[in-house]
Amino acid sequence: MMGNDVHKVIEIALGEVGYLEKASDRELYDKTANAGDRNYTKYGKEMHAIEPSIMDYPAPWCDAFVDWCFYQAYGIEEAKRLLGGGFDDYTVGSARLYQNMQAWHTGKPQIGDQIFFRNAVRIYHTGLVYDVDSAYVYTVEGNTGGGSGVIANGGGVWKKKYRLGDASIAGYGRPGYGAGNGNGSESSSVPLILAGQIHANNFAQCGIEEDGIYGPLSKRAGIKVLQRAMNLDYSARLTEDGLWGPKTQAALGRHYVKYGETQYMVTALEILLLLKSRNPGGVECPGEFGSNLTSAVTQYQTDHGWSPTGIADAPLFHSLTV
Repeated sequence: MMGNDVHKVIEIALGEVGYLEKASDRELYDKTANAGDRNYTKYGKEMHAIEPSIMDYPAPWCDAFVDWCFYQAYGIEEAKRLLGGGFDDYTVGSARLYQNMQAWHTGKPQIGDQIFFRNAVRIYHTGLVYDVDSAYVYTVEGNTGGGSGVIANGGGVWKKKYRLGDASIAGYGRPGYGAGNGNGSESSSVPLILAGQIHANNFAQCGIEEDGIYGPLSKRAGIKVLQRAMNLDYSARLTEDGLWGPKTQAALGRHYVKYGETQYMVTALEILLLLKSRNPGGVECPGEFGSNLTSAVTQYQTDHGWSPTGIADAPLFHSLTV
């Protein structure tokens, strides 16, 4: 049985960014109409219909938002399993579900983790991790605001970021997506391309739309990602403009990356594969060339009629940017 695709729930959650809490129990399915501060949302209403004794409505809804995203992505029973065994709109209770399943972590987060925040009294807010790099964890949260720091009752769905090790982070619940942390085979290329766009924006500040469609701007973003990696690893001093020219070609030269190496060129390789609807098994910053990435590179080489060495050389990098 293949594992669940972690990017499916991420795609759903990111699609809700901009939704505003309602003043009353109407216009729930319009993102911005009837905005207010009375805790009326489609997330709370639908989850209350599923679990009326557990999911209160109207009520503070950060946890209901996360549960709703999982329910939409995987269905009721599978969502419950992934979330530690059930739904819960009380953040302390949700965290406890993960703790009881030995799925609670306080180290470096992973994409798809449920993040929990604490105040001086208890765990009081939650969201979903959609990206991680060497310095920050990036989240999408319900019942929050767009300002910096934890906003536990902000009235909307927003993308946020926090420094790793931020004192407000209590820990992470890690859903059991399955083998490879949900990075199994895909029936659709959209979640992979979407993940590549998200990583490209975070790694190289590409500023492209995160729509799951590979077009000219995504292609240019891929080149910019590679330029960024070569500047970091090789001090190439390239202008990170997303244009392939003689200087970019010369900087790439005969460079290659292979199994066991850790560098930003590996990060670039992982992102470029995602943009081409290939599954590298995860993205790290700097990247770690492991067995999943080797398999992805080998398959790409085989599909292109090349010798399946598993080594990402200059021709392979160039192929991923055209």
